[in-house]
Amino acid sequence: MSVGNVATSIATEKSSRVIEYLLTGTRPLSLLSGKIAARLLESVIMAFAAYSSYFLSQFVCIFLIAGEKASESVSDNVVVISSMWESITFSKLVIVVLYFVAGIALYTIIGALTGASVSKLEELQEALKFYSFIMVICLYADMFLIIMMLNASGLEAFKNFCTIFPLTGAFLTPALILTGKVGMTTGIIALVVLIITAVVAFVLAGAVYESMLLFQGKRIKAKDIIALMKKQVIA
Repeated sequence: MSVGNVATSIATEKSSRVIEYLLTGTRPLSLLSGKIAARLLESVIMAFAAYSSYFLSQFVCIFLIAGEKASESVSDNVVVISSMWESITFSKLVIVVLYFVAGIALYTIIGALTGASVSKLEELQEALKFYSFIMVICLYADMFLIIMMLNASGLEAFKNFCTIFPLTGAFLTPALILTGKVGMTTGIIALVVLIITAVVAFVLAGAVYESMLLFQGKRIKAKDIIALMKKQVIA
C-alpha cells in the first residue's frame, strides 16, 4: 500500500503538471522526502495498530475464559502465545522495530523511484510490474525457507542469506529475530545492510526524481536509470 500510494502520488503530480506549481516554493528533494516520510508514518501506524489489536484481543480472550473451562485448542493457543513472549527481549524488540521501519522505508523508496521514472499516470501500472515481480519472488523465497525449516535441517546458509538480503529480509527477518531462529549478531548485520541499501536507494530515487520532474517523454527503463545515476556521480 505504501509503495502504490507514493508511486501514484508522484506520477499524478507529474502527469497533471501540478509539480510545476509545487516547485516554486519547495526543493525537489524536500518534496520527495515528505512523500516518503508521510507514507512511512502512515504504514507504521497501521501496522502497529493491527499488531496491538491482535495481542489485546488475546488478553481479552484469556480474561473471558478465565472463569470457565477452556477447551483444549484454546489452552494450546495460550501456551503458544506465552512461549513466544518468553523469547522476546528488549534488545530484540529494538532491532525488530528498527528493521521493520527500515524495511517499509526501503520498499516505499522503491515505489518513489518507480513513480519518478514515468511521466504519465497511464504508464505507472507497466512500471510497477517489475517491482511486483521482484516482491513476489522475494516473498516466495521466504515462504520456501519457512516450509523447509519445518521439514528439514541444514539450511543455515540459505536462512542467513534470506535474513541479510534486504528485499527478502524485509518480510522475514523480524520474525526470525523474535523467535530466536537467528542470533542477535546476524540481526544487527541484516539491519546495517538494510539501512545502507535504503540510503543508496534514496540517493538513486532523488537523482531520478530531480532529473525527470518536467520530463514528458517515454518511461525510462532500468538501463536509463543506471546511466542517469552515473551522470549524477560524475557531476
